[in-house]
Amino acid sequence: MLCRTLLLVILFASGTVTAAIQRMGLVAGSSATIAARGSGSLPSRCMDEHDEPPSTDTNYSAVLTPDARNSVVVDHAGRQLTLQQAIKDKVLKITGVTQIPDVAPGMEIEAEISRLRIVNLTDKPIRVRVDQGVVLGTAAHNPLSHKGFERLLDEGLEQEDLWRRQMEMQRQLSELDQTERGDIRRLSTDRMRLFAVTKSADTMEITLPDTTVRLNQADWGAIKDGKRLSEGHPLSRELAQHRGSHFVLYTNHADLKSLSTKFADSKQAAEQLVLSLQKSYPEVKIYRDPYSDRTEKAAKDLTAATLRSPEELLVVIAGDSFGVTDWKIIQNMQEALVGGGLKGGNIRVVEQATIKQNAGLAEGKKAIVVITGHMDAKLRQFVKALGEAGYFKDKFVILNACNEGATVDVASEICREYGAVGTFYYDGKISAFSVDSLMENLVKNLKAGANTNLVDMLRRTVQSVKLNGAWTISMLDRATDRCGLYLYRAAGA
Repeated sequence: MLCRTLLLVILFASGTVTAAIQRMGLVAGSSATIAARGSGSLPSRCMDEHDEPPSTDTNYSAVLTPDARNSVVVDHAGRQLTLQQAIKDKVLKITGVTQIPDVAPGMEIEAEISRLRIVNLTDKPIRVRVDQGVVLGTAAHNPLSHKGFERLLDEGLEQEDLWRRQMEMQRQLSELDQTERGDIRRLSTDRMRLFAVTKSADTMEITLPDTTVRLNQADWGAIKDGKRLSEGHPLSRELAQHRGSHFVLYTNHADLKSLSTKFADSKQAAEQLVLSLQKSYPEVKIYRDPYSDRTEKAAKDLTAATLRSPEELLVVIAGDSFGVTDWKIIQNMQEALVGGGLKGGNIRVVEQATIKQNAGLAEGKKAIVVITGHMDAKLRQFVKALGEAGYFKDKFVILNACNEGATVDVASEICREYGAVGTFYYDGKISAFSVDSLMENLVKNLKAGANTNLVDMLRRTVQSVKLNGAWTISMLDRATDRCGLYLYRAAGA
């Protein structure tokens, strides 16, 4: 097959089904200036080797590359437009370059696929600049299944080299999927069911040890809204059938999958799915974990963890010497917490000069609460000082802070570097009022009953202030490292 042309077989026989038209990619680093009501062309590559090539009758009306807003710039009448906006506003039209003549049925002609035709539909000149490769399709096309294919447009590959690389990437991803599926089947147990998530343009695929569940857009929308799917839905049946098991998100291949899978958001979708499932099915224990040989025990220990009374809770506050921004949240609620059953000695302000000497305060406690209003560099220093002094070792840590991203990093560090059993952290910004209500309800729930199950109690407490969450169990290589991360976000977010 020629690198720049493709044989197109024209069949006009009655009843013939027309094959799908190829999705095409614009090559990065190209540009064209086109006169008013004129036409020009841009270098292109075919993204679907075995479909039919385009002709001048093909209308490429859809930019299929996600986040392509600044990838292609169209200059027109003093304005800069995105390619999709220029198409929508009828500034330009994109077609194939080969005109299909009237030919006899079965006759073969060569169709050009190395360039696409750009038609200026206005009375003013336009300039089209391709800074990053984008994939184009007709109104009937879906985005490509693998974002890695789109990146090939930035590498200056000839057509046959691009097709060869596509095949290699598809093979690698298939092997990765097979490895992941094999891991999930091999490592799951009667009490622990691993699962993995793959996100495509319009579906989410959940791989389980002995089945695969697919969520369409309506299913996914309902779960994100905190709604249960029907009892007959495969996901509801799976969760009900194995209600006594832990469902653990298997993340070991997530980074590799993100390099290849569509939108790179299989990983992000998996994170959100854990949170959303816990909101929609609160009675099910759903965790996430970078798997190790201690994952099963960690899940079992987490589920069995109990707190007997508020006495097992220690609240630590950064003193003025740390300069942490906490807006006096805990100081303002201290009276209410003490009145609710938390003794004054269980709320401690820690200063730099005495932090090591006071490390004994954490002895006999199961849970450490660190409260601040903002996740910044000074709080990181405070967390580091607490960790190095041993406050977090073998404890459940509740980290009340905002500033998404940084909080996750610090929570992971508390587990990884300082040996916490689990770190509970917010997903996104939270209000001082939510922290106040959460802490008061936490103390009340602890006081209400002996040997309160930590997972269940924390879920009830979080839901009582209209928040939602899920546990992450993070078992690392060092024998002393155990970590469960509790993520939660505002309900309805």
